[in-house]
Amino acid sequence: MSQHKIVGVLLPTTQNIEKLPVPPIRMMRERDMIVALGSDFCPNAFCYNMGMVAHFACTNYRMTPGEALVAATLNAAYALKREGEVGSIEEGKMADMLLLDVEDWVYFVYAFGDCFI
Repeated sequence: MSQHKIVGVLLPTTQNIEKLPVPPIRMMRERDMIVALGSDFCPNAFCYNMGMVAHFACTNYRMTPGEALVAATLNAAYALKREGEVGSIEEGKMADMLLLDVEDWVYFVYAFGDCFI
């Protein structure tokens, strides 16, 4: 799959709610597969809070905060074939930005359930 640049979109909130097995993330990464995170906003996982998605990716999947950030932004844009338009902060790209008054950016991942408002 990595040869063909297929993106594995992981759904941590669904996995957590449904008590599904953890996907083989380390094997996917070792084989250079592109991994993205999604909220799977649907009736069984009614969550669109990407901070919560990243939190579960770090705690349940053992992803690092950096891995979760890239998976939730640039790799998610790549999965939607929109990496040229969104997914990273670059000149010419559209951006939704979240500015936090916190000591460290990893607060976004570890602030369980915080709405940042």
